[in-house]
Amino acid sequence: MTSFHEGLHPGAAILSEANGGRSRDNMYIAADTEFPPNTILKVGATPTDGCIPLVAGAAGPLAYAIYGAKTDATADPLTSIACITRDAELNRECIAWPDGFTDANKDAAALELAKTGIIVRGSKDTVIATSVAAAKAEGEDTGTETGGQTQPAA
Repeated sequence: MTSFHEGLHPGAAILSEANGGRSRDNMYIAADTEFPPNTILKVGATPTDGCIPLVAGAAGPLAYAIYGAKTDATADPLTSIACITRDAELNRECIAWPDGFTDANKDAAALELAKTGIIVRGSKDTVIATSVAAAKAEGEDTGTETGGQTQPAA
């Protein structure tokens, strides 16, 4: 009997997000880019730079792409897709990490995401605690909204 492996559905990593679409933004994707759903993106310096899939060592603003995308080299205007950019929780095991990404790379990405209130939950509770502590040390609010009440992230 032939067996099939069903991949992750778009948005599979989203555990929770803020009410009213506050967690989501439309983000522009750089020309000549391709990635699957549930990818972490590096946000461009300006909106017209577009986003690219995360690579090891990337610092700065990150976003979670709900859907996959494929653009060609002549994409003008830039393609826009829905992304989670703030105040959400993601399942670490459902994120489409780049091939060869180590646990240390994932930890660094979780730390960057925590700076915008995106908390990566998963099998590594120490990563979560480290991410939240680092974000708090930088003076950022890491609470998540649940039913109208703000609760600490860790």
